[in-house]
Amino acid sequence: MSRRPPQRSVHRSQPAADGRLSAAQFDPEPVSDASAGEPGASEQVDGPPPVATSRSELVELLDDLRQQGGLDVADEAAILRKYDALVIELRAEKAKLEAEFRERLARDGQDDTNAWLADAAEALGRRQGEQMRQLVQTIPGLSPGTSA
Repeated sequence: MSRRPPQRSVHRSQPAADGRLSAAQFDPEPVSDASAGEPGASEQVDGPPPVATSRSELVELLDDLRQQGGLDVADEAAILRKYDALVIELRAEKAKLEAEFRERLARDGQDDTNAWLADAAEALGRRQGEQMRQLVQTIPGLSPGTSA
């Protein structure tokens, strides 16, 4: 079986906010007070596996897993493609929300529109969060209860 290099985005200089995930999609990486300032100590921290909060962090995480033999190149590329598709879907849904927000604002007023937006944004975050969790569960070494 031939190995293909991972497919990565050509645009590496995107603004930080451009590829960021919401807290509903990924929990922040746990930081231990005891490991602050100790080289290599963060590798010994018990708890959930490290998670990425941006595409560049995901690329680094997958690269580390691949180098450790926990992930092959094809799987890495497939995970990045799925991640990119989810980000594109999120941006499209946000654009739809923005258009509907403007319509509702003109028709219903600020208070009703803000209430609608809060509900719609929460629903979008939950959907995207679940899809990201499902994606993370496909990554060997990061999904709880799986063995390779």
